[in-house]
Amino acid sequence: ARFLALRFKLPVELLTALDIAELGTHITVGQSRFLTSFVEDSMQASEDYLQRIVSTFAGAAVKYAVEKGRAAELIIDKAASDAGVLIAMATHGRSGLNRWLLGSVAEKVMRGTANPLILIRATEPAKRDGMVSVKSLVVPLDGSALAESVLPTVAWFAKQLDLDVALFRSYVIPYAVYGHGYGYYAVDVQQLTSEMAAEARTYLEKKQAELKSLAVDRVSAVVKEGLSADEIITLD
Repeated sequence: ARFLALRFKLPVELLTALDIAELGTHITVGQSRFLTSFVEDSMQASEDYLQRIVSTFAGAAVKYAVEKGRAAELIIDKAASDAGVLIAMATHGRSGLNRWLLGSVAEKVMRGTANPLILIRATEPAKRDGMVSVKSLVVPLDGSALAESVLPTVAWFAKQLDLDVALFRSYVIPYAVYGHGYGYYAVDVQQLTSEMAAEARTYLEKKQAELKSLAVDRVSAVVKEGLSADEIITLD
C-alpha cells in the first residue's frame, strides 16, 4: 500500500472494524455492564493504533476510520461507493492443505466485492516496515474471456512500473486417457501431450503479441504441464 500510494500519489484510508457482537463473546455475564466501556476503550485503542500507522506513510495523503460492524461487510460497503477504490488486505500464511484457504474476512471480501482487490500473503516473519519492490507480474490465463479481463490492468501496471510480464498457462492430461483403449483405439499420450502444449503456447503467444501492441515491451510466455494452482504457486 505504501508503494502504490507513493508511486501513484494515491490517497489512502486505513480502516479498522470493531465487531461488537464478537467483542461481546469475550465478556462474561457478570461483566456485561462494562460492555459500553469496553467498546469505547477498544475504539480508542484502535484509533491510537491507526494513528501510528498513518505516520509510516510519509509523503502520502492518509486518513483513517474506526467503524463498528462486521469487517467484511464494512470493507465491501465502503469500497463500493467508488469503483476506482482499490482494496489492499493481508491474508493468513498457511502451509499444506490449509494453503488453499484464505482468512475468513479476506475470502468474504474477495467473493463479495466488485472493486479491484490486492491480497498479500502474510506469514509470521512478514515485513511490515518500508515498501516492497515490485519487479514482475505473473498472469495465469485459461483461454476464457473472464481470465483475459485482467489484461488491461496488467498492461497499465507493466507500463507504469516498468515490470516484466509472464503470461502463464498450464495443461494436464486427464487420468482416464492413460488407460483408455487398446490396440487400434489406444490413445497416443505423447502426441496428445505435445498437441496440448503447442495449443497452449500458440494461445499465449497471441496474447503476448496483443500486450506488446499496447507498448508492454517485456512479455514472456510460460507453459507447464500440471495442475494449474500447483504450477502457479511453484512458478519462479
